[in-house]
Amino acid sequence: MLAGRVADKDPGRLRQAATRVVHRVDPDGAAERARVRRAARRVELVHGHDGMATLLADLPAQVG
Repeated sequence: MLAGRVADKDPGRLRQAATRVVHRVDPDGAAERARVRRAARRVELVHGHDGMATLLADLPAQVG
């Protein structure tokens, strides 16, 4: 489905195109994977040196 359209795409556009194909071919599977990932969302604070910290987050990005 993507073979004829990948030559001119950068990695970001290729990922978007592949995601659209997955949603079209297996919408139920895509929805289930999204549900599982949303359930695993998290925010983490990692303490660093000299009063610094790193904030990490796996959060859902709702589109549409």
